[in-house]
Amino acid sequence: MKWLIVGDGIQGKKRKQILGLNCIGILDPISSTSEFKKIEDVKANYDIVAICTSQNVKLEYLKYFIANGVPCLIEKPFPIISDMEFHDIQSTCLSKNTFVYTAFNHRFEESLVQLRQMILDGTIGVPYYAHMRYGNGTVRDIISSPWKNSSDGLLFDLGSHLIDLHKYIFNSFGRELKIESHTRSESQFPDYVRISGINLVMELGYIFWKSDFRIEIWGSNGSLHATGLKKWGNSKLILRSRNFPSGVPIEKVNKFRGIDNTWELEHSFVENLLSDNTIGVDSYVQELNNRLLGLSQNL
Repeated sequence: MKWLIVGDGIQGKKRKQILGLNCIGILDPISSTSEFKKIEDVKANYDIVAICTSQNVKLEYLKYFIANGVPCLIEKPFPIISDMEFHDIQSTCLSKNTFVYTAFNHRFEESLVQLRQMILDGTIGVPYYAHMRYGNGTVRDIISSPWKNSSDGLLFDLGSHLIDLHKYIFNSFGRELKIESHTRSESQFPDYVRISGINLVMELGYIFWKSDFRIEIWGSNGSLHATGLKKWGNSKLILRSRNFPSGVPIEKVNKFRGIDNTWELEHSFVENLLSDNTIGVDSYVQELNNRLLGLSQNL
């Protein structure tokens, strides 16, 4: 399938490199290296659009392409819009037989795919408690990003991943989420945020000088510990089976090595959506944004 990319930034360039000959080029009116400056310049046929622009123009491009029946992959976060605007986009997708998919590539991490399946299979019994963390040391770089360098930038950048992954793993966004604490250490915006809910804690920050990602879940029969992301090197998933009545658990470790292939897997997933004649926008993205907006009021 042929892809058109909109936006010649970090994400757009990366998707173009991964897609190779399946990408007809990048549309960007400002970039000196983009193949197309305006939509009218695009003469070649394409099947899917990847919208990799800044937040302020995402909605404009999204509306244009779905109105023309073109399916879209859109970088997270999904545009911040009212429920009425979301309903209009949903209606357009349904009438034009097309779809919008919001990119969350961490869903395709091998460790998290296996963790999710183990939860579904009941490997650790009834889940009791989850701790999630997404931290890196990019605070100095973030300051130069207009949308990330804001009061809710960290929340929408890294927090959206954790809340999405909770939905992916447990089929829920977490109950009664609230901002437990937040700090401003090296910036004018919160660069560390701690979110809590019922049997759930999420930590996110730009002040972890060694990047740290983990999802840990304790249940009635044991626990699961996914650490690392393949984009930073190796990742692993630890299963600790409970030793009754008490004692040191039996531990099994799965390590995942090699290049980060989550983007390729995401592209294939979206192409399959097109092959399966999927239509519409998953309503979870609007609910996710509403959750994030609600949390941001306490930052």
